[in-house]
Amino acid sequence: MARLTQMFNILSQARDLVNTCQINEPPVDLAKLARKQQIREIRVEDSVLNGELRRLKSGGYLVRLDARDSEERRRFTLAHEIAHTFLMSDSKDSAGGDCQNAEVEDLCNFAAAELLVPDKLLRRTETSRLGDSARNQLLNEVPREPWADATDACAT
Repeated sequence: MARLTQMFNILSQARDLVNTCQINEPPVDLAKLARKQQIREIRVEDSVLNGELRRLKSGGYLVRLDARDSEERRRFTLAHEIAHTFLMSDSKDSAGGDCQNAEVEDLCNFAAAELLVPDKLLRRTETSRLGDSARNQLLNEVPREPWADATDACAT
């Protein structure tokens, strides 16, 4: 039951962020969502990790993405790191940053999928308000195997 509640909560936070940022058509502007979540900088560089979320001393966060990953994978990883901010608290040892916790990683993957393919946009494509090309663009947002190395997708 607690797991279902956690999934509902993170999904609600993802949907609220999409609505607050007025995302109404694909592709989702992840940089806009990141800014709203206090991500101050996004760096693309060679890394042993797919992604990393770091709290900055000056406030906010830094996200590092692996330059060797495809653009599709980097978009998913950025959405995943944005989702980690939903779980972060003011304490440095927050469970939101614990990438050794498979449950946290699953929640962040779940929220990342919602950020990349928001339900409200998918529903609009089903009623043909956005059309086939928008539907295809949305459906291509989530990598084919985004969870294959989920424990490598973040660091704190």
